[in-house]
Amino acid sequence: MTHQANQTSIKRERYLELLNEITRAAIGTLDLQEMLQTLANRLGALFLADACHIILWDDERQIPVPIAASGSSSEIFQALKIQPGTKTLTGALLKLGHVLAVPNVDLITHIDAEIISQFPSNRSLLGLPFIANGQGLGAAILGFNKPRQFTDQEIAWGEQAAAQIALTIARARLLETEREQRELAETLREASSALNETLDFDELLDRLLELISRVVPYDSAAFMVVESGVARVVRHRGFKKFGTAVSDKIASVTLDVTTTSNLQHMIENGRPLIIPDISQYADWVKIKPFQYISSWAGAPVFIQSELFGIFSLDKQEPDFYQPKHADRLATFAHQAALALSNARLHAETRRQVQELGILHAVALIGATALNEDELIEQTTQIIGDALYSDNFGFLIYDEEIGMLRPHPSYRPANVLGRFPVISVTQGIAGQVFLSGQPCRIGDISQAAAYTEVDPRTRSELCVPLKIHDRVIGVINTESSQLHTFTEADERLLTTLAGQLAPAIERIRLFTAESSRRQEAETLREAIAAVASSLKLEQVLDSILVQLNRVIPYDSAAVLLLEDGNLKHVAGRGFPEDVQAQLQGQYLPTDDSLIWQLIIDGQPILLADAQADPRFRNWGGTNYSHGWMGLPLLVRDTVIGFLTVDNRQVGAYHEWDISLAQSFAQQAATAIEHARLYETTQAARHVADRQANELRVTADILSMLNATPGVLEIFPQMAEIFKQLTDCDRASLFLFDTEKSNTGIMLAVDKDQDGTLAVGTQLTVADTSAAHDILAGQPHFTPNLASETEQPGEYALYRAGFRSRVNIPLTVGQRVIGSLNFAWYTQQGYSTEQQSLLQQIGNAMALAVERSRLFDEANQRTTELEILTNLSSQLRQAVLIDNMLAVIIDTIRQVTTTFFVSILLVEQETNELVVRSEHPPGLGFPNRRLPPNTGVSGHVVQTGQPYVTDDLANDPHVHTLPEERILLQQVSGSITLPLQAQERVIGVIHLAFPKGVIATEVNLRLLIAIAEIAGGALDRALVLENLEQRVAERTHALAEANKRLQELDHLKSKFVSDVSHELRTPITNLKLYLELMERGRSDRQSHYMTVLRQQTVRLAELLEDILSLSRLEMGGEKIKLNPVDLNKVVEQAVTANMPRVEAAELTLHFELQPDLPWVRGERNQLAQVITNLLSNAIRYTPQGAIELQTVWDEEKGMVLTRITDTGIGIHPDDYDYLFDRFYRGQHTGQSNIPGTGLGLAIVKEIVDLHEGEILVQSELGKGATFKVWLPVAEPEDDAA
Repeated sequence: MTHQANQTSIKRERYLELLNEITRAAIGTLDLQEMLQTLANRLGALFLADACHIILWDDERQIPVPIAASGSSSEIFQALKIQPGTKTLTGALLKLGHVLAVPNVDLITHIDAEIISQFPSNRSLLGLPFIANGQGLGAAILGFNKPRQFTDQEIAWGEQAAAQIALTIARARLLETEREQRELAETLREASSALNETLDFDELLDRLLELISRVVPYDSAAFMVVESGVARVVRHRGFKKFGTAVSDKIASVTLDVTTTSNLQHMIENGRPLIIPDISQYADWVKIKPFQYISSWAGAPVFIQSELFGIFSLDKQEPDFYQPKHADRLATFAHQAALALSNARLHAETRRQVQELGILHAVALIGATALNEDELIEQTTQIIGDALYSDNFGFLIYDEEIGMLRPHPSYRPANVLGRFPVISVTQGIAGQVFLSGQPCRIGDISQAAAYTEVDPRTRSELCVPLKIHDRVIGVINTESSQLHTFTEADERLLTTLAGQLAPAIERIRLFTAESSRRQEAETLREAIAAVASSLKLEQVLDSILVQLNRVIPYDSAAVLLLEDGNLKHVAGRGFPEDVQAQLQGQYLPTDDSLIWQLIIDGQPILLADAQADPRFRNWGGTNYSHGWMGLPLLVRDTVIGFLTVDNRQVGAYHEWDISLAQSFAQQAATAIEHARLYETTQAARHVADRQANELRVTADILSMLNATPGVLEIFPQMAEIFKQLTDCDRASLFLFDTEKSNTGIMLAVDKDQDGTLAVGTQLTVADTSAAHDILAGQPHFTPNLASETEQPGEYALYRAGFRSRVNIPLTVGQRVIGSLNFAWYTQQGYSTEQQSLLQQIGNAMALAVERSRLFDEANQRTTELEILTNLSSQLRQAVLIDNMLAVIIDTIRQVTTTFFVSILLVEQETNELVVRSEHPPGLGFPNRRLPPNTGVSGHVVQTGQPYVTDDLANDPHVHTLPEERILLQQVSGSITLPLQAQERVIGVIHLAFPKGVIATEVNLRLLIAIAEIAGGALDRALVLENLEQRVAERTHALAEANKRLQELDHLKSKFVSDVSHELRTPITNLKLYLELMERGRSDRQSHYMTVLRQQTVRLAELLEDILSLSRLEMGGEKIKLNPVDLNKVVEQAVTANMPRVEAAELTLHFELQPDLPWVRGERNQLAQVITNLLSNAIRYTPQGAIELQTVWDEEKGMVLTRITDTGIGIHPDDYDYLFDRFYRGQHTGQSNIPGTGLGLAIVKEIVDLHEGEILVQSELGKGATFKVWLPVAEPEDDAA
């Protein structure tokens, strides 16, 4: 056997093995989808394809349907959507009837280009058609990623595999159809059995919706009842999972079957309707929020050839419902119709029984009820519970207002709140009332007369309540569902209305007769009770109590005319705060309503006072609606009124006002009798009072004349005041003689929880009585609640007082205070006692003034003694410390302090220095305060005393952290200036402990003490300063003499050093000049070099001396300009580099590139750098020198730093380093040339430039010189 034959045999064996696997896989499962997926996997492996797609052909829609796939393009294939009419390879294969090989997809014409573009990796295809028994079932398309040529053998294998798979698919489809038929039959059998288990309509529909899902699957479903051409949803299932909006909306959906295309089509044909894809159905009715529906199926339900309802099924998946589902729905709908027919018949029978029961129950209630409200309430409960739970009740016609009023039993209760009354021209109820005919509305949106009461309402039924031809109200029911009410409902309510109307009329007649008898008896008893007393207060209370028996009210009041003013004298039923406000209040008689009562003398009835423009909500009675005003008449004269308030609109009627006015007539007579009795009693009381007042006045005058101090006897006087006025509090208030707008409470008979207690300070603005008191007039407050916006009155009100009187205390034309009385009751005082109280006030004013003058004389005497004693002690004291102690002791005698300190101004620094304090140990002595710092600095600056009651938080205070704890123990302070000859030489600072108020301390006395102390301290300081100046001048002369001696020594040393320095180069010059003349000729060049060196040395020495001289001569004339310091340094370094190299040293220099220019004179700055470099070179035997320029951010100046590694500077030389002629203690021993002028010149130049110089050194390790120069200003001229 050849190799080629061997390979062919192997391929054939492999093909047969895989084909057998495909056959076994197809036979091994009954699930069509699972079988096709297995075939896709096996076929791909059989032909070594990169992808395998299996498609089934939909005969009804004439399109291929992707079913299963393997390979990399599976997801793209499964998502493929093919529209009818599209060119597909599946369609081409089924037409050809054999295998189609496509070596290169670019050349194929059987497939639409758009489909090819979705599979770019497929470059060649092999198509296998599935045809069984002449019927095209689908195809398998094998894709390869490279173009290829297919062999005849492969095509033959494809034909064989396709035939085998087609038979397998045909068998699977037959099995699936058989299984579906069995399941449908089983479901219908179970449905028939289950539907016979119940006759409840809603329960049956729920069961039907559950069972239909086993016949035709759905995502959501509903059953719609069709009545009068309208389909409305009555039961539904599956909508909740799509959200609350969907589940809420479905219950209210209604559709007009004559205009809804899919329903109309289905009803006309009497068959189910399938819409595979609603997006392709042009007449589909879109309802929010049901946008999720993509596929729909519906089935009509007919009972006895009459359309009863419709099943509506929804799916999210498009193209889900197919024609096969229509047959299943038709079968199920027929089965459901039988069960629904039985349930409807059962429901109708049950309804008839229920209606008979209701009619019987209502007839019993109507025959036995004696109360109209009870009759309507029980009827509403029976009918509402049984039939109309959404909305049901009675609207009774109110003849007084001509409107329908919902009965309180109306359901739901919120209808009463929204519509307390309904116009007879408004809504369906008004229409029925006026027409006397029932009205049934299936869809209120189509009723023009409908007025919304309950927003849930969709349908309404209303029938009239009639007695003969007179309508007394309506029975109304509403539903949240459309077309809820039937003719049966209308017949039932009409029958009930016929039973109830006569019963209501009978009850009304019986109630009216009983009410008339009861009113007559009540009126007789009330009049007897009112006339049983002669005390006006008891009569008024009795009138209000008995009035409530005659005419029930929520609140009522008695108002009497007094001198043309109308006064509220009694009230009942008002809120507590309203009653307190009304009691004793005078009402304006020019009010139109009151004026009408006075002029006409006739009662007034208001059905709704709030709607009447004449009515005012006196005292906050804004709750009043039903209202009556009843004039109180005595001999045809109006003496007042009774007012009656009721919260209910239309609470009173014409018959109520007649009864109430009869009672008001008798009440007026009782009030008049009580007034006459009280007038007689009042006259007797006035006589007794006047006698008592004379006795009391005499006692008070006797007490005031016998005692110089009013405060000592005030408690005894207060007891007399209480007996005289029945007051609950008496107090004495006096104005401050220095602050006319401020006063203090000096005496109180007792302390009511600290309310305006003794010592309480008040300003004029704190009390509403101030205006009258300052004008010398008494102030009466009948009701403190009206003045509580002021602090004084608010404090009294909080303590329980409700009225008060303030009597001014006057001396001549001057008001010095007030005598005050307060009561726990409103208007506790009697205005008849005003004259007596004013007399007592005048007497007390004279006594207070006498006592005040006596106290002031004693105080002035005491103060004079203190000041005289202070002046004497200060004259005797010699030392300032002794004087300070005397001043502090005197201050401590005058007032209580936490601490006292005296600070004196130091003349040299103007600083305040603490010189003395008490108590000692506070840590203040010798503490210094910078000028104008803190409270003390403020007093020095202004020369005025400074008083604060809150030292810790005063804006002028200045403390150290360790002093803040001390401040927490202090309340306020007084700081006094110590002045002499218009100069402030110091301050006295007093700090007060908690509880002491600085503004209440005797400031006048303290100022006098400070004035005496200032003069004495100034004299002592002058003497002390004189002695100190003499000592300082002596010391200065000694120091100057010493300095002169040092300068003389330095000068002598300078002359010696200069002479030596000059002598040395001059001697060398003479020596080498002689050598030039007599020496060897070969040494001439050496002699010349030495001569030049000596000449340079001599020139440098002379230049230093001349530079110093120039600085002294022209320092004031120097002109400073902007200078580039880096350039100056560079030039100096270049000039000195030969010396550095000659000394075998290393010079490093670093110049900051962006260095600001300095303000200076270029040549002098060059000399500074040169001198410092020369100094570093001289004193550095070996090593290096570093020079650096930088910007010093901290100082804001340019810094030049020169550091060497030389011998360093001895510590003893630091103080003299920049002195002229000074060269250090050890330079003489080191033979280092110099004059001691270089650094002196540097120092003087730096000072002229307003710069700074600093030296740092460690002996033996070198030195660092730092020079700071100011930056040039923009206005300086550039150099």
